[in-house]
Amino acid sequence: MCDDLEQQLCQCPDFQYIHQHLFSSKQLPTSAWALLKAYGIDSVIDIDFATASTTSKTACDRDCVDAGLKYIHIPLDLSQPADEQCLLILDLIDYISREKMLWLQGNTQIVSCLLYLYRLHYLQFDIAEADACLQQHWQPDATWTGLMHVIGLQLQGRKATQELQQTLAQVEQAHDA
Repeated sequence: MCDDLEQQLCQCPDFQYIHQHLFSSKQLPTSAWALLKAYGIDSVIDIDFATASTTSKTACDRDCVDAGLKYIHIPLDLSQPADEQCLLILDLIDYISREKMLWLQGNTQIVSCLLYLYRLHYLQFDIAEADACLQQHWQPDATWTGLMHVIGLQLQGRKATQELQQTLAQVEQAHDA
């Protein structure tokens, strides 16, 4: 049964297996929600904008919830992405996929950039390996290259701050002892 479900999931447009709890693809048809739930997916993060050519997000919300999935919709604009939204999505991906199975769906270009940053900064991939995964789906334009650089710097700063706080806590503990 699981092998059949895995085969069906792999047929999703622009399917990516990231790790045992994280998968991604383009926008899925509502008929796929039951398949995701049957496989064990708990939550869906949708980063697409609703347009005339896509399914109504209200219908998508309802169909996803009716299938028993948690649905989070944070639309990202391909031409004007916001770094705060991208950081929020990356943190959500990290938080949810630690314990639960998560499906990230949306515009392939945006998904591939977010997953590049996730692989690099959350999964500690080698930069060449993360870049190879990105290049399979998209060569980012100047807007997204700049955004990925800005977010990368913010994530590096966050990591350095955490390391400094840990060091200071260790020094305080040693001093108190």
